[in-house]
Amino acid sequence: MILQGVIFGALFLASVVLQSTLFHFFKIGGVKPDLILVIVLLSAFFKGERLGAVLGFIYGILEDLIVGRYIGIQALTKMTAGYAVGVLGKKLFQDNLISPLIGVFIGSIIHGCLYTVVLFCLGFYSGNPIHNFIPIIHITFYNLLISLVFCWGQFYSSKKRLLRTLGR
Repeated sequence: MILQGVIFGALFLASVVLQSTLFHFFKIGGVKPDLILVIVLLSAFFKGERLGAVLGFIYGILEDLIVGRYIGIQALTKMTAGYAVGVLGKKLFQDNLISPLIGVFIGSIIHGCLYTVVLFCLGFYSGNPIHNFIPIIHITFYNLLISLVFCWGQFYSSKKRLLRTLGR
């Protein structure tokens, strides 16, 4: 339990450092991947909705405190997306490469739409709300690319272990 907390803490710190430094060089159209969200969604998909909601809330509130924008909104949206993907993870077959990507896709859409709706309701967005939803698609596909790297490594190493066990 303590080791898991240390691992998730190290993942959070590494993702904050990467997002605030290296990922600025990988911006396309003004958007960059949300590595913190990808970690929450993949953890929720493989470990369940409870961990997804707790991890989403903790990572979200820490991100809000570090970045300093609108305290609580990231916590709410990441918690909701983590919970939803955790529920979805129980219903999908987890031992293939596509299922976690579906979870990240749906979770990124949920997070982005909820974040935009909350900010719109609070009056931070004005004008045509459709224009505020367009970056969600870009961030979603960027998150898919990042999660593909994680899932490919997981999928490849588990297949390698299986083949070694079978003696091939």
